[in-house]
Amino acid sequence: MSKLLFDDPTGQTQKRVVKALARHPAACGRCVRAGACEIQDFCVQNRPDLPDFPYIPKLRKLSEYISVEEGKCVGCGRCVAFLKQMGQPENGEMPPVGKYDFPLSGNLTDLCPAGALTDATRSEIVREWDIVRHDGIDITDGVGAEIEIGTRGSEIVRIRAKNDGEVISNKARFGFARYARNRLDSPYVRVNGKLKKCDWKTALTAVAEKMAATAPEKMAGLIGNEADCESMQALRDLFTLFHASAIDARPNGVAAYFDTSSRLFRLFNTPFSFIAEADALLCVGARFDVEAPAIGRLIRRNDMPKAFVGAEADLPYDIIEKSAKALQNAFDDTGKIAKMLKRAKKPMVVVGLPVLNRPDAPAAMRLIFDLCRKYGVLRTDWNGYNLLNGRTGFIGAAELGLIPSEPLLPKIKSGAFDFVYLLNRDDFDRSENADAFVVYQGIFASEAARKADVVLPALSCFEKRATYVNMAGNAAETTRVTPPFGQSREDWKILRALSELTPFAPLPYNDLAEVRDRMAGENVIFYHRDEIAPAEIKPFGTAGTISDAPVTAEGGAE
Repeated sequence: MSKLLFDDPTGQTQKRVVKALARHPAACGRCVRAGACEIQDFCVQNRPDLPDFPYIPKLRKLSEYISVEEGKCVGCGRCVAFLKQMGQPENGEMPPVGKYDFPLSGNLTDLCPAGALTDATRSEIVREWDIVRHDGIDITDGVGAEIEIGTRGSEIVRIRAKNDGEVISNKARFGFARYARNRLDSPYVRVNGKLKKCDWKTALTAVAEKMAATAPEKMAGLIGNEADCESMQALRDLFTLFHASAIDARPNGVAAYFDTSSRLFRLFNTPFSFIAEADALLCVGARFDVEAPAIGRLIRRNDMPKAFVGAEADLPYDIIEKSAKALQNAFDDTGKIAKMLKRAKKPMVVVGLPVLNRPDAPAAMRLIFDLCRKYGVLRTDWNGYNLLNGRTGFIGAAELGLIPSEPLLPKIKSGAFDFVYLLNRDDFDRSENADAFVVYQGIFASEAARKADVVLPALSCFEKRATYVNMAGNAAETTRVTPPFGQSREDWKILRALSELTPFAPLPYNDLAEVRDRMAGENVIFYHRDEIAPAEIKPFGTAGTISDAPVTAEGGAE
């Protein structure tokens, strides 16, 4: 039986589809759904009479990612239901007239059974039978969603959610296209002020010689979002050879305060599948549409009372308070938030990274911890405290102990370091520290790469097996689905080869398994892949006074 007939006890959907088929174009030869079409299945099983008439497709672009071919619409209503769920305006028509540029809009291309809503980023039609499917994980937003990667030859042509009923963000769905553009194809060394192509030995030798000539306290490493855990471990081990330790993975301007002693503090502790069980939500400065749209959808689907503390709410909250003093009022049993939490049996608290940028961040986080303990957010049978962190590299670095108590970037900008190693770090502004020797190891010919002294091309997440950690603390492995680009190499192998040119013994591993053994020595989660190790409930933050400044994206007053 066709999926179109599921959950249709009155038969109304079937009648509507049969009626729509009378005007549905028989354009199977050029349809993106050919070979995986519910309409075709329906026709085979029910054999309605279909007209045979010439058809000229009329595509209309609805947003950057979505196009519509209205003649194909069969009126199933799936797009209408999804737009309603996402809080987007629509008028009940099919296809609906609504907003299509929200962060999850790309999922409409999977929901549409007739191929009326399609991917606007591709002009070429890719047949289902041409696609080879691979299992993978998404590294774009910290959720670590399971994805299905579709390839044709050596090219990625499609990414979708692996499991039926799940959604992925537009970044996850369409972001693969950027790995075919602006890529580094070779090592480079700066000669007479200009970057020149060179071989790997020349580039690595230049780096090794500079490291050997630099005092340990003058060496710094910055880690970016694309960095995998194996490369972070290798960078730390390389720095250790030189007795250097200044490494940080904080993005620019993010998380000035970070409690390195508490794993509870830094994780999204409520399993994603348990969000449906929560019966109250307190959100403090978290933006789901920016950090993790898929989690935002789970929150939307739960009809629980919701409260927001901050200036930039993105969900339909019942209670909105701008001032951080609302947290103190809730702890003192005053205000609407306190009443909401008192009634709840499984309350959730979600904290956004902007809270960590406030001058009173340690005090705010301790108050949030105390609030969680008081109202049953943290207990043995329920962990409802969560930090919303959509930066995958940042998460993995924290699990490896590579987030120092104070941000490293301000010290680099002040000129405190003579050597800076950028590991997949594309947001570094060289102009603020022009005298330092900068090494860029990464994927793209970004501004950071163009202004570096040595450039080392690395593989993308689709070109290697590598470990990433999601915000729940789950370590998972990517799949190699495309060949290396140009002369790019695996990140950890680059660092291992670099160590061979130093005055010290090379890094103590020769294959991926040995690197992972080193990672597991830092954190046991790397032994237990695809499993979530619950964090110990222990206090975080420091008692102090809370400012009445609103919680904003910058972490300060508006």
